[in-house]
Formats: sequence, C-alpha cells, structure tokens
Amino acid sequence: MPECHHCDATFEDDEELAAHLASTHEWEELGRIDRKRIEVLLPEEVPQDEAELQLDTSDLDALLEREPTVDAITGVLAEHERLIRQAQQEGEHGHANDLFWDYFEPLATHLDAVVTAEGWSVLAELIDSYEPQDDESDPAPAPVIGNAIGRYLIRTRLTDGVAAVPADGLSYLFALHGDETGAGWEEAAAYGWGIGHPTEPVADRIQTTAREDVYWVSSVLEHAFYADQHAACDCLAEIVTDEEVDDIRFVFTAVSRCDRVDGWPTVPRYWDWEDTVDISFEWESDIVTRIRDLVAETERTQDLPDDWSFQDLVV
Repeated sequence: MPECHHCDATFEDDEELAAHLASTHEWEELGRIDRKRIEVLLPEEVPQDEAELQLDTSDLDALLEREPTVDAITGVLAEHERLIRQAQQEGEHGHANDLFWDYFEPLATHLDAVVTAEGWSVLAELIDSYEPQDDESDPAPAPVIGNAIGRYLIRTRLTDGVAAVPADGLSYLFALHGDETGAGWEEAAAYGWGIGHPTEPVADRIQTTAREDVYWVSSVLEHAFYADQHAACDCLAEIVTDEEVDDIRFVFTAVSRCDRVDGWPTVPRYWDWEDTVDISFEWESDIVTRIRDLVAETERTQDLPDDWSFQDLVV
C-alpha cells in the first residue's frame, strides 16, 4: 500500500496518496517524486506559480560536460552551491534538496576523476574552501568532497598503508559526521579507514563518539574492520564494555555487515568497489574468537539463538 513518507499514513492507491499530499502537506516540503505524483495524477493541484520556481541549471550542466579538470570542478561545485542557496533563499527547500541529490552522482564522479588525475592537492584546496556543514537545511559541496576523500583514503590505505593517509582528510570526515541526518553523516563513515593512523586519534574519536551516536559508529567500525581487523576489534572491545554507550546491539551490527556476502559498504556513494580497488575480506580466526567472546561477555547472546552466527548480530 502506498505510504506517505512525511507522516507515515497509508492509502489504498496512488491517487489517494496524491490527494493526501496535495491537501495536507505544503508543496515546498515535498520531494521530487511526490511532486511528480501530484503533477501526473492531480495536475489541477499543482501551485499556479510553480513554473516560476524552476531554476536554470544549464550552466551547471554545461560545466559537467567539460573535460574533468581542476578549473572545471571548481566551477561546478560553486555553481551547484549557488543554485542550492538560491532555492533556499526563495523558501524552496524541496527544490534545494532535489538539486542536491540530482547532481550528487555526476559531481562525485567528476571530482573523483580530477582527484585521480591530479592527486591529493585538489582535495586539499577544496578542504580549505568548504568547511564541513552541520545544518541539514543548508546542503553544500561538503558531502561531495567527503565522498571523494573517502575514495582517496581507501585507495591510499590499500596501496601505500595507513601512514600515507592524509590526516587533513581524516579530520574533514570526522567533522563532516556532524551533519546528523544528511549525506555528510553517511559519507563520513569512511573515517574508519584511518584506524591506526600515526597522528590522527581515530580509534579514540570513534570510542568517544559512540557515547553520542552509536549508529554512525557502527558504520565507521564496518570500514575499520576492512582496514585492520585487529585495530578495529580493539576499538570494538572498548566501546561495547563502555558503560556510557547506550545500546551496544547497534555496535555489533558492524560485524554482521562485514560478514555479508552481497557486497561492500554503501559509501562512498556511486563507487564500484570491485572495479576500483583491489580488495578482499576474510575473517581471521583469532578475531572471530575474540568477537564471539565479547558477545558472550556483554550478554548480547541472550537475544540470540543457540547456534548464532555473525549474521544474527544485525539489528
């Protein structure tokens, strides 16, 4: 049955859902799909001035068609941010959200191509230009930059080791996780690839953050296990035995995700892990034993079947 994602009401068919959206929710709060549903099923309910609210994205599209270069990506990110801010200033937060997501993939692909060709210096300049955002109503290039940083950190660690991972990139990702409900929060999970870094206190920050946001830390630990099972398991042990961490079930979920057979993490977004990096994963026997001991010591087994596996740790 169709469901309204704004208030969780359910309906018999799309026509009833469209009528509900048009009568109960403001046009500005609706996303692209809900607006299209109204436009197709109840065109008479579309605001008369909607045509005036469309933003001209031709310059942005033209920039994305150019060869990926430093100058081109600088212009693309600036134009994308300008359009989003314009939509917000006009009170069109739905339009701003659509602009952000409609262009996330092409922007991420474009930026990654430039970084692959030119190296870390491209991201170093962007880090200085765009501070991580923590206001969900103000999307900016920061999550796209975080996406590119995540890709760069993963490649670098797998190729050259953790010491070669730029500390500035790790600091940026950690700051980006302050975007608690947005794309930046998710992209920042790649911070886990910095575990064991010689200068950035990655494990300490993960452990401290677990007291406030176990959901994000669960995603970070998944990446950390792919990077270094022993360091990640040490971090896991500190977290699940910390009395200030509210719900360790979500922390153990990181283990279940690493144990899956259907693919790699969902961030960095729009990135094909198997075609991009030489990566594989298999649990080390001593790590399996230690995790099972931690599950037993923390009484997590009370909610598990007698023959439980790592897959049963999912919440």
